[in-house]
Amino acid sequence: MLAKKCDVTIYKGMQTKIPKNIYEHEVTILEAIYGEGTVEGYKRREHYFPEGKKYKVEGDVISYEIEEMEYEEEYDRVATQYGMHPEVRMTWAEYVYGPRTEGRMEKTAKEKYTADFGKGVYVAPKKQSKALLEKDDGLQSLTAAEIKVLLQEKNISFSPMDNKVMLLTLARKAGLNVATEQENAG
Repeated sequence: MLAKKCDVTIYKGMQTKIPKNIYEHEVTILEAIYGEGTVEGYKRREHYFPEGKKYKVEGDVISYEIEEMEYEEEYDRVATQYGMHPEVRMTWAEYVYGPRTEGRMEKTAKEKYTADFGKGVYVAPKKQSKALLEKDDGLQSLTAAEIKVLLQEKNISFSPMDNKVMLLTLARKAGLNVATEQENAG
């Protein structure tokens, strides 16, 4: 199953707003629980400490990549996470998407994200991302904003929506690492 995270605010009442990071397919369940229009997406920004400063600076909007996951495990996680419908004898996941065996949650996600494959949207399995993040060239310790500065200095183009994993990929393909960049600067 394909899935993508998003940042939302859940309005539970006049004075209760809950920011939450969830998968996009959970928005439908939350709207069924709290009512239509009570879940709003927003663009969360990363924050980092500039070199030599004692305060945080707002960086770029955080973008999320499309992930691959096991459908049965995700359906069970969502069913457990949101529990039982108070009036109908079924979980909220089953109430919104039907029984797990029908696969409606998976079909909905497939329809939504397969169109992005042809448009060059980066889809990385978690194993590839983890291996990429563990590579020791000093770039891992940098924030996404700092990697963007390095890429701009070398005239390497990137999308403003690229997340840290995509930026690391571009920097490493260009042969950049922290040690050589510090030598070139000094």
